[in-house]
Amino acid sequence: MDETGCPTVPTRPVKTIARKGQKQVGSSTSAEKGTNVSLALAVSASGQSIPPFFLFPRVNMKEIFMTHASHGAFGVANGSGYMNSDVFPQLMRHFIKHTGANADSPTMLLLDNHGSHLSIEAIDLALDHGITLLSFPPKCTHKMQPLDVAVFAPFKGMMTVKHDEWKKSNIGVTFDLHHVPLLVDQCLDVMLTPKTIKSGFRTTGIYPFNPQIFAEVDFVASELSGENLSGD
Repeated sequence: MDETGCPTVPTRPVKTIARKGQKQVGSSTSAEKGTNVSLALAVSASGQSIPPFFLFPRVNMKEIFMTHASHGAFGVANGSGYMNSDVFPQLMRHFIKHTGANADSPTMLLLDNHGSHLSIEAIDLALDHGITLLSFPPKCTHKMQPLDVAVFAPFKGMMTVKHDEWKKSNIGVTFDLHHVPLLVDQCLDVMLTPKTIKSGFRTTGIYPFNPQIFAEVDFVASELSGENLSGD
């Protein structure tokens, strides 16, 4: 399970095709200040996934936010739009509903060690439904989290492209919060395939289990810059 941000205004421009040798190519990003919608996904080593979970940056949840969401998707709101210990139990219930996790069918849930995932309510839900929570070490998710490794990077690139296409097809219309699930659904149809999901688990060495997946260089600590080494 992992989360990523889906801004209403992309922070980088789409790629532009130009003639070979052309020195200047026009491309721009919007000066409009966007808002961030958090997207949470859960995938399995078998290549399956549960419907997306959205967290909107509003105090109160509105039905219109999920107008274009895919079947089974669930949305909640809080003031920031970022996961916290109050929202995470709702994500856990969403996970339990769509996986059927229970004490007779144990499940291991891998997630990062962010403080938002720690709450008595979430832990009790896990215990009651046979879920073992296992967190990745700090600063390692870019190597060990299957969603980070195989899905989220290309997903964000496609979101930027889809946003640009939407703007060109809806001149004068403001891209709002309720449009985010629409583009997310379009991108996940392409990016969240069993093949891609399985490649994420394989590349991280989680499944098939491969403790030798990383070379020694992957464990080397960052080289010190030399600052403050003199003890002055």
